[in-house]
Order: sequence, then structure tokens, then C-alpha cells
Amino acid sequence: MALSQYDVEEFASLLPQGLSCDNPRERLLCIVEILKRFSDERHPLSNASIRAILEERFGETPAENTVGGDLRALTNNCFAGIQIKKADRNRGFWCKRSDFTTADVHLLLNAIRSSHTLTMHQSKRLQGGLLDLVSIYQEDDLDGTVFVDERMQPEDKKVFRTVQTIFRAMKEGRRVRFQYSYVSMSNARRSDKGRSMAGGHERCILSDDDGSTWRDETPLAVAYIGGNYYVDTFSSKKWRGHSTVQRLRVDRMVGTRVSDTPVERGKEIEKAKADAEARLRHEGASTKKGRYLFLRARSDRSNFMFDRFGFDLQFDQFEGETGNPASTALTMVHINKPFELFYRWLTAAGDGVVMVEPPLPAVLLSSPWQDLLRALLGSAEIGNDWQRLMERLNRDHSKTVEEYLAYLDRARGPYEGLA
Repeated sequence: MALSQYDVEEFASLLPQGLSCDNPRERLLCIVEILKRFSDERHPLSNASIRAILEERFGETPAENTVGGDLRALTNNCFAGIQIKKADRNRGFWCKRSDFTTADVHLLLNAIRSSHTLTMHQSKRLQGGLLDLVSIYQEDDLDGTVFVDERMQPEDKKVFRTVQTIFRAMKEGRRVRFQYSYVSMSNARRSDKGRSMAGGHERCILSDDDGSTWRDETPLAVAYIGGNYYVDTFSSKKWRGHSTVQRLRVDRMVGTRVSDTPVERGKEIEKAKADAEARLRHEGASTKKGRYLFLRARSDRSNFMFDRFGFDLQFDQFEGETGNPASTALTMVHINKPFELFYRWLTAAGDGVVMVEPPLPAVLLSSPWQDLLRALLGSAEIGNDWQRLMERLNRDHSKTVEEYLAYLDRARGPYEGLA
């Protein structure tokens, strides 16, 4: 497909300022730059389009056979990080990149945007450098704002692919189709490279009141809060009788894809989208380093735990019979300010989740939480400074218990004497 005159002029203006085309070597570099910046598999550039860009930028253009020879030479040779390929059906030529995929660039962009250690200037410079690694068409696939509350942390690749699918649906004006899962604790120990690990979770699919499991909903906004991705969605069909606007955990979404159904439109949708973005911006405010706590959770509160802390949560020290809703397990969690949000959550959990004192060092040494403990100590070996570690864990526990009791007193205050 031939470029319009507008595209030719725009592409020529976007080429680097220091570029010249005065000899065969420089011409070859110009063609590589044009293909890198303005082509991909879906948007190949023909010989004529490349010559039109060269003419627009430099005032003269080489002959068709000359550019054709350059393109043949480029397709027969490989370069670091790129490969020039010929499109099928003689549609032209395009640049294949082997350094970063679009998903890689998207992940790095979100990591940079969510960093609280970079200045605005550094963030913009790094983002600009990353965008140079993809074509202008692939830049469009990177649209989408993630509201974040702290520096990005490693995520399951499936979760990030789901986020990309949601962004693509938002860009194309379509709903997302998915199933939503429920999780429960599992005390079945599994092996990982020869070492035993604590049990994690088992997943099953939730169904609506009519037995259906698939949902088609309009995505409103995406957020990264407390180490997890969330998406606010709208659906005029209330799922299980809940509100038309719901906040969903992305890692609980299964089989997510762009729906064939367009998004729902109207003033109600516009207001819901604006409210969701405003709410997520507020909740995505920067937070400082928090506290590490140990919780003993009952099996029937497992989904409550995973919803709050994510699927990476590890359990150990199981008590009770497998499958018994009253069986319990110990886990270590990290909480951030404002701590009152955690206190509200803990109150809602009732006696199904209880704060407990940190275990003895001997228990911690054989626990599944060693990576977190290493990060807490700031050292490669946990055994370097157990005293400092235990002082920190006990201090976090005591301070949190003290604040939680004060929170409960304040909450009971208005109701005292009303029996």
C-alpha cells in the first residue's frame, strides 16, 4: 500500500537531524533507519515509498534499481538486533527486531513510569529511548495508562499479557471477554529444582447465578496497586447481583481476550470511566516502605488472602486436616501505608485471619519466605544477622498490634453505651 503525501512528509521530518544521503554508504544507512522507524510486519514499505521519503528529506532520490539493489543487500545480511525482511506478495520490505518485543518494551515503560527514584527528566528520556526500539505503528500498541502506587515489581508473564489484552480492547473500543477465578489454599508440597516448597493455591472458575462463566465487560481503567494489577469494568448485566462497576484482580482473570462486542457507550459509561480514573489516581499515590507481618489464615479465608496480597503468597506450618475449612496455615505479608486500609481489611476478615508473632529463626530458615527476608536484611545470606532481622520483625508486629487496637477503639467509640 502506497504512502500518502502526508505520511511521506511526516516520516521525512521524523528522521534524525544529522542524517545525510550524499554517497552509497550514507544512503544505505538512511534506508535502514527508514525501515527501522516506519515499518513492521503489518506495515511494509515499498521501493517507491522509500524513494519518496528520501526525495522529501534530501531533495533528490536514487533510481529504483539503485534502491532495489540496496534492499537486496540488506535482506541478505543480518545486523545486531535487526533483520530486514521481504514481505509476502511483493508488498515491500520491513524491519524485524530481535532485541525487544513490543511486550518487552511495554513492560519496561511501565517499570519506568512507576519508578519513584527517577526524576521526570530521566523518566522521559528513558521512555523516549525505549520507543525508539519499536516502529511508530507499534508505539500505538503501547498506549494505556497504568496508575501505580510504588515501583513496579516482577509479575507473572500471563498477568502482563492480560493487561496488554485489556489495553488493546480499550484502544479498539471493544469489551474484554474472560472468566473469573476463585482460589483456595493447598497444603500439597511441590518440588522446585530438588527442594521442597510450601503449598500455594488451587484455582477454580466462578459462575454467575444462571450458571454461565464467561463475562463480556467494558474496561474503564487499569491500576497497579499494592503489588497487583486491577481493572475497573462496566457491565449493564450485573454479575452475581453486584454493581455494574466492578474492580477485578487481573491475575484472577482467565482466558482473557478482546471481545467481538463493542464497548457500552453513553453518559453513564463516561461518568463511570472518569470516576474510576480519579479513584485509581488517588489510590495510586506513592507510598513508603511498609512492614512485614505474619498472619495465620483459616482455609475458608484463602480467597480473602489472595485478593489482598496476590497469588505469590506462600503458606507453611499447616494445622488441621486437608480439605477442612477450619484448617489454618502461616504466611508472611508486606503492608504499606496507609496502614488503616490493612486494619479495615483485617477487621473484615474476622477470626479467619489472625496476626501472630514472628516464628523462631529455626522456622524462618526452613520457610518459603527466604527471598523476602533477604530483601529485608539487605544481604545475600539470611544467617548474617538474625538479631537485626528478629528485632525488625518483632518491632513491625508490636507496632501494628498497638495501632490496630487503637483503630478498633476508635471504631467502637460512637457505639459505646448504645446497647
